[in-house]
Amino acid sequence: SGTYSYVSDDYFAALEIDGPTDLALNASKSKGSATFRYRNDRAGWSWEARGRYVKGFPVNSGVYVSPSDPKGGLYPINNYGLLDAQASWRPKFNEHLRFTVLVENALNNNYTTFVGLPQLGRLVMTKLQFAF
Repeated sequence: SGTYSYVSDDYFAALEIDGPTDLALNASKSKGSATFRYRNDRAGWSWEARGRYVKGFPVNSGVYVSPSDPKGGLYPINNYGLLDAQASWRPKFNEHLRFTVLVENALNNNYTTFVGLPQLGRLVMTKLQFAF
């Protein structure tokens, strides 16, 4: 499966919109993902790999403002791409039980999602699920 989102503009100069200040969308003009999934119900295994990409964007939200560029605009946050992976196992001895491991940013690329926030790295989560 896949997703893609596109907006034509992510920054509007005050003169362009006849406003008192510049206006930033505070979101990416372009972002997308691609996901590959495999499920084998007979064996009880499933896995998923997902790639995500976000084009950098300028931020102007209260005290969180991107640095100004020499042309009078704002520098965007950096573009980033991530690889996520997930695996699940349902043991044969109890079909109501499922164990899942999810790894976001599997390659541990440090990235920032918004101005003023710390860089993020790899995140590993586990889940034990019982359905009844």
